[in-house]
Amino acid sequence: MKIKISKDSRKKLIVLFIVVIFFGSSLAFIIFEATQYQVPSTQATKIPDNMVVDGRLSNETVSQLYQNGYTIMEFHYYENCCPDIISTIESLPSELQYQILVQKIKDNPAGQAPWVDVRSIYGNNAYNITGITEIIPPLCKVLVKPPMECGLINQG
Repeated sequence: MKIKISKDSRKKLIVLFIVVIFFGSSLAFIIFEATQYQVPSTQATKIPDNMVVDGRLSNETVSQLYQNGYTIMEFHYYENCCPDIISTIESLPSELQYQILVQKIKDNPAGQAPWVDVRSIYGNNAYNITGITEIIPPLCKVLVKPPMECGLINQG
């Protein structure tokens, strides 16, 4: 025996079915999100007060800085080396909107060219520096938020 359903009743059943599906999917989403395990943050990022530090930071601090989008620069130089390069390196954090932290490491033998090792979540780049114009172009390759100068360098 067939049950006859009018067109009006059929439309109401279809609308009711769609409403139940939408309500069910919303409820499933709420339950799913509420049951997701959140990893508790055990420590806040230890950002140094000064973005130019003498020596190396701990591996834990460097790792936290990477995860928060910072770029870490190790500047290796020798005693009484190149004051113009050092002043440029020390001004980088403020010029790059405090997205870079500079570690000044005095470990080069006298007379050896200063060099830089720059690391971020985008990779790393190590290069020698003989003048202040050689600091920014290789740095642009690994900065998380490169400044406009980087785009102009790539165009030129």
